[in-house]
Amino acid sequence: MGKRKKLSGSAGSRRHKQSIVEFFTGAGTGIVVSCLFSPDSSIRTTAIIVGIIMIGIGWYKKSKNDKKIFQYMKEQNNFEKKH
Repeated sequence: MGKRKKLSGSAGSRRHKQSIVEFFTGAGTGIVVSCLFSPDSSIRTTAIIVGIIMIGIGWYKKSKNDKKIFQYMKEQNNFEKKH
């Protein structure tokens, strides 16, 4: 049997992107929340900044992924109207 070629818009690809988004937002949130209960220090401040950056990356990737999904839905809607 030959190798199967993975389609760029496959469900596996979308799940992988979604898991990356969940990793960044979840880990970032966990870091920030855990730092709220630790004593003041420069390490705490650095960890909070890193956590907020991770949350921002997750939100950015989610919005980018959502944009692609909406574009795909729009293309499918236009295709159905033509046929």
